Amino acid sequence: MSEKQAKQFTLREMLVLGFCASFIVILRVVFRLHLHITGHAMFFTLFFLVISKGAVPRPWSATVVGFLAGIMLVFLGMGKGGPLVILKLLFPGIVVDLCGFFIPGVGLNYAATIATGALASASRFLTLMIIDRLMGMEWQIILQHAAVASFFNMLFGCLGAAMVPPVLRRLKRAGLVP
Repeated sequence: MSEKQAKQFTLREMLVLGFCASFIVILRVVFRLHLHITGHAMFFTLFFLVISKGAVPRPWSATVVGFLAGIMLVFLGMGKGGPLVILKLLFPGIVVDLCGFFIPGVGLNYAATIATGALASASRFLTLMIIDRLMGMEWQIILQHAAVASFFNMLFGCLGAAMVPPVLRRLKRAGLVP
């Protein structure tokens, strides 16, 4: 196998990443119900981002999932931010990948996985600030809104990430994940 082929995703890996991105989109469509709970979308988003990182242990696998899911959501016209919806999923994917580089055991270790979920969910703070500023809000209101929303995003992101280790362990035992 050449060095160029070693850097490319295999068909199996891309199928897994595509399924994870599709599940994020499907669950956002299903839970588009008005639950009136801030941050509830991060539960399944972080679950599938961290699952993708654990199932495909290559650099930038969660980022690919976030980008694919964001593109699909833009094409479906979902979200209040228009094309900025891509950033809402891309930033957490980048953070999950960066945590995978620096924190050993992401996906299998509870503490590392929950910390990754918290950090990735906190990345939505930046996205919320960008969107609110483009809408013309004042900085004081932007910071208050982003802080409250980020708290709930982190709560649901940690809960979603906490579900990953038992699922990945089962997938490894079944031989479905390397």
